[in-house]
Amino acid sequence: EKKLFEEMNTIKRLLGVIAIRDKSFRDQVRMLSDAGLQPGEIADMTGKNANLVRVTKHCLKKQGGKNAQEE
Repeated sequence: EKKLFEEMNTIKRLLGVIAIRDKSFRDQVRMLSDAGLQPGEIADMTGKNANLVRVTKHCLKKQGGKNAQEE
């Protein structure tokens, strides 16, 4: 059971890396966050630190709120 969990985790990481290839960091954070990954997991996949991921998520949330109000 533990081995299966580890293999699924590896597949999740590989799919995430493929999905975010050639995307800006902001788009990477948006996509991976929307997929349900935590900041630490996103940081591991992008090579950035978790705090930068959290700040980027916060900026995206604020930007999304402004866009929704403008429409």
